[in-house]
Amino acid sequence: MAVLAGKVVIITGAGRGIGLSHARAFARAGARLVLNDYGTAPDGTGHDPSIAQAIADELGADVALANADDVSTRTGVESLMAAAIARFGQVDVLVHNAGFVNDSPIPEIDDLKWAASIKGLLGSTFLTVQAVSNHLLARKAPGQILATTSLIGIHGSAGLATYAAAKAGIIGFCKSASMELKPHNISVNVISPLAYTRLTEPMFADVPNAAELLAPDYIADVAVYLASPQAREITGQVVDVQGPRVALIRSVQGEGVAPTGGDRWTAQELHDRWSEF
Repeated sequence: MAVLAGKVVIITGAGRGIGLSHARAFARAGARLVLNDYGTAPDGTGHDPSIAQAIADELGADVALANADDVSTRTGVESLMAAAIARFGQVDVLVHNAGFVNDSPIPEIDDLKWAASIKGLLGSTFLTVQAVSNHLLARKAPGQILATTSLIGIHGSAGLATYAAAKAGIIGFCKSASMELKPHNISVNVISPLAYTRLTEPMFADVPNAAELLAPDYIADVAVYLASPQAREITGQVVDVQGPRVALIRSVQGEGVAPTGGDRWTAQELHDRWSEF
């Protein structure tokens, strides 16, 4: 039996790249799908509803519903949820993958660019997670939520400060959500993917066979597992996927040391002992 048979899954950013691999993999796993894609350019501009419709047509009307609402807005998410429930009666799983890269060096970031990145990446995560979790809570039903971050959100990257800020925020938000929702049998996890897509293609220009080594299908395999009943007890995790390699990303804090001359640090002792921290 397919591991997701009977489940209704919303996938955002489902028309291309990682989202497209998600759509095909979740269909193979037996899920019914609501495939959301606003149809933007890599920098988040533009709108093309045919992107979502194309993958829905490929998978078939009995399996998939296309949706082109803007999930960075509350009205867009409300419309998406209404369409999902009207067609399939419920939602069991959210895979929030939609995103874009629109960044500049810090001196060149204006208010509009900052707001667009935070709204489009972090804001859309908040709105979709809130909507799906509210739906599950109202049904008193278990469910699984997956969001998408980036190693850039963990380590930072020169020239990508707004993207890094939004992706770091997704981790903090989803870890908090996992704590709130665990008592209700709703899991919340975050995938940190590294894949060859239209967004990352320039990064891998000098990497032979990058398209095969870092195919988005590897990400989708992990996402299907995390959305399956087998993974229901896994929550609050950040899962790094780079090709066939999977790792959990954990925060590590040192044991801590105390000052030697009393209960207060001096600037000199902090300087002298910095390597011990």
